Amino acid sequence: MGAAFLLIVACAVFFLVYGGMLEDKYNIAKYNRQNNPAPEDRERRRRASTVCAVIMLLATAVFLFLGLAYNRWELAAVIYPVGGILCGVSWVALGPKLNV
Repeated sequence: MGAAFLLIVACAVFFLVYGGMLEDKYNIAKYNRQNNPAPEDRERRRRASTVCAVIMLLATAVFLFLGLAYNRWELAAVIYPVGGILCGVSWVALGPKLNV
């Protein structure tokens, strides 16, 4: 019973991924925006990438400091997910604006 359910889920996931890939294949405007961005979008992308890199470097520093200095590895394990969320927030705030 469980194997049949997982087989159905696997088939559904395959068709969803395949359909998404086909949709991206024929979305020419999205392709052009991603591969030939306007100078303003290029600058916004550079700024957002820099902020995200700084956030993750600080997260690594805090992780190592908490773990090695205070031996608080259980608390340090939360640092990377928080850094990832902050990177997502910075990308939404500073990244290129999508014209859907």
